[in-house]
Amino acid sequence: MRILSIRPAPPGTDGRAIAHFDVELTPDLRLCGLRLVESNGRYLTYAANSHGRPTATFSRHLATELSRAASAALREGIALNELAA
Repeated sequence: MRILSIRPAPPGTDGRAIAHFDVELTPDLRLCGLRLVESNGRYLTYAANSHGRPTATFSRHLATELSRAASAALREGIALNELAA
């Protein structure tokens, strides 16, 4: 798993979201537009919505790993965008 791109969420545009990010889970699977949310001192990851429904769901373990990777990338200032490559 690697974070391809992470962008701070614009203030007031997406509720509690602090960032949006794209991740490569495997060389064959990339998810774009995930939301990183901070709630009660914890980081949580949510999939994008389409027509009011989530486009993906994650096991608790995967959601925790996604949140850890994204929050670390945000702290480290990673702003790569390899999707165009």
